[in-house]
Amino acid sequence: MNKTIYRIMGIIVSFALAMGGFTKAQAIPSQPAQTSTRPVYAYYYLWWSAKHWQDKLGVNYPYGASPLPLPATTDFDGCNAVSGYAGNQLLDVPPALVSQDDPGAIEEDIRLAKNAGITGFWLNWNGDGTTSQTRTTVTYTRRLSEAFAASSRVGGFTNWVSYKVASMQPVSHIINDLNFLYNEFQNEAGWERIDGKPVVTFTGSRKYSDADVQAVSNAVRDRMFLVGDETRATLTPARIAMFDAITYYWSSQDPWGNPQSFDQIKEMGDKVHAAGKRWYAPLNPGYNSALLDGSGTCVQRRNGETLRALWNGNLASNPDGWGMISWNEIAENTHIKPMQKWGSVYLNVLSQLINPIPPPGRATLTSPEGSIGTNYTPTYTWNKVSTATAYYLVVDGPSGNVITKWYTSVDAICSGSTCSVTPKITLAGGNYAWTVRAWNGGGYGPWGSSKSFSVTTAALPGVATLTSPSGDIGASSTPTYTWEKATGATAYYLVVDGPSGNVITKWYTSVDAICSGSTCSVTPKITLAGGNHAWAVRAWNSAGFGRWSKSQAFTIQ
Repeated sequence: MNKTIYRIMGIIVSFALAMGGFTKAQAIPSQPAQTSTRPVYAYYYLWWSAKHWQDKLGVNYPYGASPLPLPATTDFDGCNAVSGYAGNQLLDVPPALVSQDDPGAIEEDIRLAKNAGITGFWLNWNGDGTTSQTRTTVTYTRRLSEAFAASSRVGGFTNWVSYKVASMQPVSHIINDLNFLYNEFQNEAGWERIDGKPVVTFTGSRKYSDADVQAVSNAVRDRMFLVGDETRATLTPARIAMFDAITYYWSSQDPWGNPQSFDQIKEMGDKVHAAGKRWYAPLNPGYNSALLDGSGTCVQRRNGETLRALWNGNLASNPDGWGMISWNEIAENTHIKPMQKWGSVYLNVLSQLINPIPPPGRATLTSPEGSIGTNYTPTYTWNKVSTATAYYLVVDGPSGNVITKWYTSVDAICSGSTCSVTPKITLAGGNYAWTVRAWNGGGYGPWGSSKSFSVTTAALPGVATLTSPSGDIGASSTPTYTWEKATGATAYYLVVDGPSGNVITKWYTSVDAICSGSTCSVTPKITLAGGNHAWAVRAWNSAGFGRWSKSQAFTIQ
């Protein structure tokens, strides 16, 4: 039984695809998630206007379709992308395009994220670099303002600002933007404060020289909690001293292709903590920017296993919090925002990591137990486990394992206080042992204490005695074949030979053969030619074949 139990890990992915109740494949963990009580944030991009959607989808995309078609195809894990439309750069879209300028659009994202347990967004923003800018100068600022306001309306959701330097703005530009940001939004309740200062991540700081970073640090750290975005190579003691905390925007960290990345992240976390600073570790669900920039890099999503592996592996760096990459970076396929391609799967996985639920308890087995006679397809019954959403049934027999199968609580016909399944597998005679293991989003419960039962070995069926046709049957070319029922038979094999060789070989169950009273009859839909014929029947049951009947001859004129 133990050897069979350990084979459970090999079928988890198949179970994940078979489970129902979700818009997309629900992630079933093959590895237990470790617990972290640190806050989880998600990078949130403020560029999703109607124009940005059109820039990314291109002029050939059918914007009038409802629902919108997926703009590209990938394999199951999100790799090997093929665009369906010339000029498209995206893998996923919502059923209808939503601009962040639409009323309620940003607030809906905030509510979804908060309900999943996310602490806040890292709002990706930059201004125009001038000292005269206002809340309406750039669209990013208007959306930033709405994000802060929506967070206050929702409540319990506080954000950082992730200052965007993708265009490598000069230091004076950065300082002007951060001064404006502080002066305009310093009193926003939706902007998180650490040590009394609103938090800003200098996203992309690793691209700047020490002198440039020091200039920014000197200009704003007296009133802003400044977080650096550094790599393992740029994380020097001098660099750490310029910031209040460190993170690493590593959107393509690959736990499968680069398992040593966990040690690299831990090394960074250890350095930051040794300097007395806070460390925020990265997370991602997968990555693929092939349609955006032609990159061949793809991190497989693996139905949630990548996100779980990064959580477990990067936890060794003892993070003070997490930076989830991302809520809505759709072009790099790191998004967890529910849309069409992935549904809510990855938001659900992250929510399970943030809010782990306890695994279910032990299933108590009821029946079968002891001798069950000639019941070769028994029903397996156990007491329902209150928090279980699925069960794994294992049955071993005289020659090893005979059943390993997952059942949802619906499949298992869980009603009242019990669950029951009747697998469509016929058992042979002999001794058996069975057990059940419960599962829910928190993991696996303990195995139920196994029960043993025995099935009586069936006797071979008797010999069928043929009745008709026999002798000269005239011109009847589709005769009915009748024989006396064989003791213990559940099926019959009919063979008819004619002048030129075999003409009928066919199996019939006792139902198909219209076995009633003491006889069985069948009328095959095969027209026989004239001449001499011979036929015979062989009975069968779960114990095997009986002996052939004596053959009987007949003639068709």
